[in-house]
Amino acid sequence: MKLLNRIFRRTEPGISFHELVSLDSDWGREALAIYEEAFPVEERETLEDLKQTVDFPHESDKRHHFRLMVGTDNSVLGIAIFTTIHSRYMAFLRFFAVRQDVRNHGYGRFLLQDAKAQVRNDGWQHAGYPYLGLA
Repeated sequence: MKLLNRIFRRTEPGISFHELVSLDSDWGREALAIYEEAFPVEERETLEDLKQTVDFPHESDKRHHFRLMVGTDNSVLGIAIFTTIHSRYMAFLRFFAVRQDVRNHGYGRFLLQDAKAQVRNDGWQHAGYPYLGLA
């Protein structure tokens, strides 16, 4: 029974998910450190582009998200940066990373579940039905 509970558990106890509201916050600095560690310079967006994602999340046909997975010690464990495109009824996953010291422990699964739930919620809020998912 413990194995079944572990397989079907939606989130790890103590983990929480949040929308990043400022790159200048403690969480913002931790998130940027994960981002910079996980992606080579040539694959990264500029700091200004990321700031736009956080500061101006709503556009006419889009909703930008910078989601954080936060552990029991209040530190950022992972990030998911994606844009919901309302005319496509789905979202485009731009960046996804888990902090290096907690990789390969199943945390990415929980972060991905949160991102998919947020895309469904964007659909409910904008169109009255859930969107398809992430690409």
